[in-house]
Amino acid sequence: AASGYVVDDPADPDCVIGGKLTRYDRRTGQAQNILPVPVQTEDFRMLRTEPVVFSPLDPHLLFFAGNTLWQTRDRGDHWEKISPDLSRANYELPASIGKYKEDAAKQAHRRGVIYTVAPSPLNANRIWCGTDDGLIHLTTDGGKTWTNVTPPNVSAWQKISLIEAGHFDANTAYAAVNTLRIDDLRPHIFATRDSGKTWTEIVNGIPDGQIVNAVREDPKRKGLLFAGAERGVYVSFDDGANWESLRLNLPASSVRDLIIKGDDLAVATHGRGFWILDNITPLRQFNRPEGGPAPTSSRTDEAAARPHLHRAGEDVRVGLVHRREDEAGSVLLDQRNHAVLQFTAREALRVHVRNFLDLQRRFQRRRVGEAAPDHVEMPLVNDPRGNSAHLLGAL
Repeated sequence: AASGYVVDDPADPDCVIGGKLTRYDRRTGQAQNILPVPVQTEDFRMLRTEPVVFSPLDPHLLFFAGNTLWQTRDRGDHWEKISPDLSRANYELPASIGKYKEDAAKQAHRRGVIYTVAPSPLNANRIWCGTDDGLIHLTTDGGKTWTNVTPPNVSAWQKISLIEAGHFDANTAYAAVNTLRIDDLRPHIFATRDSGKTWTEIVNGIPDGQIVNAVREDPKRKGLLFAGAERGVYVSFDDGANWESLRLNLPASSVRDLIIKGDDLAVATHGRGFWILDNITPLRQFNRPEGGPAPTSSRTDEAAARPHLHRAGEDVRVGLVHRREDEAGSVLLDQRNHAVLQFTAREALRVHVRNFLDLQRRFQRRRVGEAAPDHVEMPLVNDPRGNSAHLLGAL
């Protein structure tokens, strides 16, 4: 689909669900319409992008949203509505429509839909919903009751683009708010740590013109956040207090969503592209000192010049290794171009990497079901050009 959600069944990856709304079986090539209501009515509205989300705690529980939230436990054969209409019943027209305001007022009617659904990864009964007409609701009892917890300065024509439920605290959530429709090109990310009673805007370091479409929290490292904006990706190491660019070689394209899968960060762009930042383990290991500088490649102080070896991810297996360098530092890559060892401080690193490739190192081997030896000898043989090395053995 050019626009919309697509998910595979956690219990059966050959079953794919998405669009408006279809269940597709890759084994048979057959697709079936599974909308909870066969046709749209005033009480059942859909727009272009309808959330389709599996519960992170129950692989059989699937949510789908139009203007109301629905759930199913049998992949769409039977549905249960678990919310009222969560959109605005009334709204003021924005000043941005100018001279067309009078005509628009004559046509005004209830139009909003749920644009983002965020089930908590910590509490199965806690679900956040955000609408494309600027409302945020929360249920803590699986949909029996809903509370409007919208930040007070969010208006009817601001879109709640994406909500991220906290991975370490059930009371925490993050909301990316797109304000393009009211001619506000500034970034807006809100955070709550008390179930929506209060919200704080956390955009320091993201420049104007970078409307934010998505925000995600790393599930392994508390306080590590990622934001998808109109021309790139931003990262925060201190729970949103400060942000900096993580664009690297990513084209200047609108990032509409991003997700952390294992040790990788995957982003989806409005240019129908998918990009993956391989192995974010070094980002998880970085701790910004309170009030301290950012870990950017532009730093020239003594601390930035010292090389630092980052711990490898949990699933690293090494065969042929080659080295790649850029302004940010150096990285040793395996034959799949997956990062094995990563360093910062490019200039000071050259001798250290060369010595690393020239010396015989000891690596600890870990295999499931096998006792780990104290060490294993791994002879390294230099490539004549100094750019790669064969490891004679395997981790």
